[in-house]
Amino acid sequence: MSWQSPATDVLFCLAPILALVAASIFTRWDTATMLPLTALGMFLVRLMYLGSDPLETSAAIVSGLHEALVPLSIIFGAVLLFKTMTQTGCMETMIQMMVRVTGGNRVAQLMLLGYSFMTLLEGCSGFGTPLVAIAPVLVAIGHDKIAAITFLLITNSLVTSFGAAGTPMWYGLGTIDLEDSDLVEVGFLTSIGLGALSAVFLPVACAMCTSTQEVRDAWLFIVLSTLSGTLPLMVTAYFSYTFPAIIAGLVGCVSTFALIKFNVGIKTTHADDLVTSLTESFKAASPIIGTVVLLLLTRIPQIGIKDLLTRTEPSFMVDLGTYGDASFSASLVFQLRSILTSADVNFKFQLLYVPFIIPFVLVSILTLIAFSFLQKFPSICGATLHQIKHPAQTLFGALVLVELMVVGGDLSPAAVIGDTLSTAVDKVWVLLAPMLGSLGSFVAGSLTVSNLTFGAIQSAAAINVGLNENSILALQCCGASIGTSICIFHIVACGASLGEAVSVGPLMKRLGPMVVLGDLLVIGVVMAVAQLL
Repeated sequence: MSWQSPATDVLFCLAPILALVAASIFTRWDTATMLPLTALGMFLVRLMYLGSDPLETSAAIVSGLHEALVPLSIIFGAVLLFKTMTQTGCMETMIQMMVRVTGGNRVAQLMLLGYSFMTLLEGCSGFGTPLVAIAPVLVAIGHDKIAAITFLLITNSLVTSFGAAGTPMWYGLGTIDLEDSDLVEVGFLTSIGLGALSAVFLPVACAMCTSTQEVRDAWLFIVLSTLSGTLPLMVTAYFSYTFPAIIAGLVGCVSTFALIKFNVGIKTTHADDLVTSLTESFKAASPIIGTVVLLLLTRIPQIGIKDLLTRTEPSFMVDLGTYGDASFSASLVFQLRSILTSADVNFKFQLLYVPFIIPFVLVSILTLIAFSFLQKFPSICGATLHQIKHPAQTLFGALVLVELMVVGGDLSPAAVIGDTLSTAVDKVWVLLAPMLGSLGSFVAGSLTVSNLTFGAIQSAAAINVGLNENSILALQCCGASIGTSICIFHIVACGASLGEAVSVGPLMKRLGPMVVLGDLLVIGVVMAVAQLL
């Protein structure tokens, strides 16, 4: 077209996303409706404006529908484990133990339940599960509803980059061709940024949800409890992007429990039979411990199990005609190559390596057997499928949109947007990177989807203007993480867990400035540390 230019290219490629943003702000449509429509808009832009190969564009849609099965399987497994722990009484026992040890001290309750335990649940499950699990508990022991939701939205946003065994990292940035060492560096830089935000935001969150005097009285406890979570997060992230939240949650729970038990920096009145309660809690925590052990065994290359679970040979092949060449290996690795004859559009699903069957489904079954609840397995699966129905609609639309944005290499919409905008703003892109991540989480309702949608744009922009790609991706992750605190889906989910509707507007006005401040703070921290690596 004679009227095409870099400016109009960007305008048309951004149009579906801008429409998504506008619809999320000015309409009551949810993401399950908006994302498929956005994907349709991107499909039309590719065909009618960019003139993309129609077969390759259609292949992107098919690929996206398949790709959605990966995060959906993780969500299913994580929710299944959570419901299993609820059904067997494990969750209730663990929470009761924490309530007993904290006595009536509100700061202790918030830091143990709302931060340390929340971090552990986020690392094992993610996808908003900790919010709906802990909010009713905090309200039941006397916390104001809005205060409890506010605190959990803030604390969850400080660790969610490593939720569900690091899914937002390894899968959310999976559309970018990164070496594993680069992904570890992105995770480490992200942990540094989120650690710095934790040091600032956790005392503020406690003050917002209790009182300034209570925070002053317990300032040493808050500092030590925060460090017991942030330091393990950063140390673990230096070696792995899978375990940071899990390890931070475990260390944080034990350390914060000890601080409360021995009245370090805080005064509480707790029960005398904590040793017996601790034994019961250890038994109740066995599903989480088993999950962590299995994740360690299958993620450490030196053990050798990872290689067994990811082998693509031997396998049997099935020719599905122009749909693609399918294969299924002995390690249950499913592949679909050359989708709709497009050589560069492929799909792979490692059923035993993706955190789905191992550890979540396996641990859930073993837990039900141990607690003599195996007959409940079908009903728990049914309840799990019902709960993930809405995320499924969202993810199918989101992954189709992502594939439509990234398929096509240098001519893809993601590359066009990233190259053109970064050329216009040059190094100022550093300021935009975390804000783009926050916008993605606000609109899509998910950090993982934000990374999937904008990760490729961030990568293209960084490479185009000569910025450190890993640093920019870390800013994307940090921004997307803190942006989940104003995610409408999370706010509504918290309200639903309390059995009532929660007004979204006041919470967004309260937390919105914190998101902007957080985006600005992580820029200096992440870029400074990146210079030292």
